[in-house]
Amino acid sequence: MPATPQISIVFPTYKRPSEVILTLELLRKNLSLPWEAIILDNSPEPSGDFAAANVKCIFMDGNQGTFARNRGIAEASAPFLLMLDDDSHPLPGSVEAAVNLLRKSPAEIGGINSRVERLDASRENTPLLPTVFHGCGTLFRTELLKKLTPFYPDKFCFYGEEYWSTLRLYRSGSRLLYLDSFRVCHRFSSSGRSVAEILYRLTLNNRLTWPALTPPRYLEKVSYDTMRRYELICAKENVRESFSRAISEKLEASPADAEGPLSVAQFENFSLLSEFRRLVREGQLSTKAPLVLCGCGKFPTLWRAELLEMGLPEVDFGDFNTGLIGQAYGDSRVLGPDGILEKVQKGWQALCGQGARADALRWEEFFSQHGGPAPVRIIPL
Repeated sequence: MPATPQISIVFPTYKRPSEVILTLELLRKNLSLPWEAIILDNSPEPSGDFAAANVKCIFMDGNQGTFARNRGIAEASAPFLLMLDDDSHPLPGSVEAAVNLLRKSPAEIGGINSRVERLDASRENTPLLPTVFHGCGTLFRTELLKKLTPFYPDKFCFYGEEYWSTLRLYRSGSRLLYLDSFRVCHRFSSSGRSVAEILYRLTLNNRLTWPALTPPRYLEKVSYDTMRRYELICAKENVRESFSRAISEKLEASPADAEGPLSVAQFENFSLLSEFRRLVREGQLSTKAPLVLCGCGKFPTLWRAELLEMGLPEVDFGDFNTGLIGQAYGDSRVLGPDGILEKVQKGWQALCGQGARADALRWEEFFSQHGGPAPVRIIPL
């Protein structure tokens, strides 16, 4: 008789049977704890027969996108649930380390974020906000996801859904931890990926997310910051029509949105505003010197406005992304790395870590190579 699973592994797939086969092979090789896999097949026709003693494949009879993951949550029987993509897999010992941490963590810790790598072991730029989970590799308490059903939104198809889901997790009073030894490889199959479609979905799905879940106090700047970023990235990638199409669409609310926005305190934890306040309160950020944010991250003009209210004399921000450098964001223009270095050499404080984790490492390396002082890091990597 198969051992009782300790981990339920859930992932959707769409016409990529070879990726599913490889993921299952690597799960068998890399996991020591008993597990079950629940595959949600969004393909127009069944992708293949992947069923085994501990593998269930559910044909969704149409492409439900990321919403199909909710079926996987409903079917899960183990106390812990690992979300993967069909082209991602955990490295040996990683899931076991995450399970051990989640087991001994307080109940408010709803899941563990992983260190996401590519095949060459380089860090993947995971979500722009480090409080947000990455769908290709996060461990959750199964019971929590069942309580939050639907944990994944029904209107999104793919891309950007992690923000909506993480916001609802924070609204429930839960939060996530990060464990660097929890390593997941995202093989990043190129099959089925279109830059124009990805940016269209990201823009549209961000429009669906923020009005429903953001406290009114912060909604204007949050909406501006997210739309401005996608406008600029669409221009850089020469797919301006993706942005135009997304912002012109009529929005339909999800039933889960009726629960209302997060509290101000919950949103400040999610958006890192509480961390900015902590750094100022503890003196790690001085109110006597200007500050430059290394990386625009998700909410640059929101963070700038709030930091000015905290008493900092001046706040600017910059980025490595050439599609952002020199462009206007509210009352500021995005600096390049050299512009940030020049300010730091003139006595400005520098802060990193409010964006993607790999981006923070890149900023630290940049300052080390150019002889500048190491920037303050907002949260551990």
